[in-house]
Formats: sequence, structure tokens, C-alpha cells
Amino acid sequence: MEAIQIEQLLEKYWEGGTSLQEEKILKQYFQFSSVPAHLQAYKSYFKDLHQQQTQPLPELSQQRIKKTVSSPTRLQLWQSDTRQWMKVAAGIVFAILGSYWLIPQSPSTVEISDAWEQDTYEDPQKAYEEVRQTLLLLSKGLRQGGEQVGSLSSLQQATALLPDETSSKK
Repeated sequence: MEAIQIEQLLEKYWEGGTSLQEEKILKQYFQFSSVPAHLQAYKSYFKDLHQQQTQPLPELSQQRIKKTVSSPTRLQLWQSDTRQWMKVAAGIVFAILGSYWLIPQSPSTVEISDAWEQDTYEDPQKAYEEVRQTLLLLSKGLRQGGEQVGSLSSLQQATALLPDETSSKK
């Protein structure tokens, strides 16, 4: 193979764009062929690369790799812990709801619920005045909140008039 083609393959190789077949061509070229002087540095690189690929891993390294591959990840551990806590929480919720429906209500609970259904004012005019005062108080609070929002919108308009820093950096 010509040196020009090898140089093109080397450029692709360093950019990470070569296929496995092209990498094999480069390894064979630098391993078996006589290489021009300007490509001698690459010959030692590919020779070392070939030696590393053919050399087996030490037994200790193989054990570490197997242990790492077979051990669960943090995400898997977190998911299993979360599932266990969700089961416990679901059991507690079911126990509480079940006890609520299974235990009969005491008479005091029934009396309280009846009290909520009764009117609190005998005179409708008095009830109307009480509701009116409550709604006026609510309206006053909402008006004050609206004024604060208005001041925020004027602040936003003022900042919109300032020159944009990102456009001045370009």
C-alpha cells in the first residue's frame, strides 16, 4: 500500500473515523512492511498496540473485571431500596384505611358531622353581612397583591430597556 493512502488512513484513525478493517490494515502495514522514515514513529506505536492486544490479562485483573461487571450499579441498588420502601408505605396506608373503615364510628364523630351540616346563623341578613365583610377583606388582600405584581412588571419593563450583555459580547 502506498504511503499516501497510509497517511490518509492515519488521519482518519486519529480522528476516530476508521472502521475495524481499516485499523487492521494499518496494524498489518506497520507490523510487516518496510516503513518510510517519516512514518517510523507510528510503527512503534502500532507494534506496542498489537503486543498489548495479544497479551492476556493477569488473573487478578480478570477477577476485578468480572466482579465489577457482575456487581449491581448504584441505580439498581437505589431502585431496589425504593421498591422495598414503597411496599412498606403501601402496607401502612392499607392498614390505616382498613382500620378506618372496619372500626365503627363513635357517636361523638356523628354529632360533629351533624353540626357542620347545620346553619350557624338564624338570621339570613346577619349571615349575609358576615360573608360580605369576609369577602371585602379578601378583596383588599388581593388588591394589595396585584399592586406588588404591577411594580414587578414595571421593573421587568425597565430591565428590558437595558442593553443586552450577550449581544455586546459577540
